[in-house]
Amino acid sequence: MGSFTVHDRIKQKGRPIKKAKGYLLMMEEAGGDVEEVARLSGVAVSTIVKHLSLLDLCPPVQEMMELRNQNQRLAFSTAVVLVRVTNAEWQLETAKIAVEKRFDAMQMKWHIEANVPPEYIWKKEEKNKAPHQCELEKTYR
Repeated sequence: MGSFTVHDRIKQKGRPIKKAKGYLLMMEEAGGDVEEVARLSGVAVSTIVKHLSLLDLCPPVQEMMELRNQNQRLAFSTAVVLVRVTNAEWQLETAKIAVEKRFDAMQMKWHIEANVPPEYIWKKEEKNKAPHQCELEKTYR
């Protein structure tokens, strides 16, 4: 289980998308078992789930997370909240505002609730629909 390159990916600091892809590869090797990946990697299940959720961000937003310039980079905690936005255009515009204004996670949550149309916000109560099953899939995958 787990090749050298997968473990390298998940240990890279400041590279959350690469980590997420590494966790995804480990999950595929573990038969889709997050708990097994957590055990093998020594990382909390919640951390792995947060990283995997980042793969629901549209590619331009994912790229914003990987930028070297910290002033232009979308922060991890902010991006985890942004996953709730299911429309790629709204996701990208909201990400740009978050970077410009240096939003933390709570500010991002408030901004989304105040500015993004409700039909583009995934709510946990909607058990039959997760962010990755929404518009982003049609647009970017």
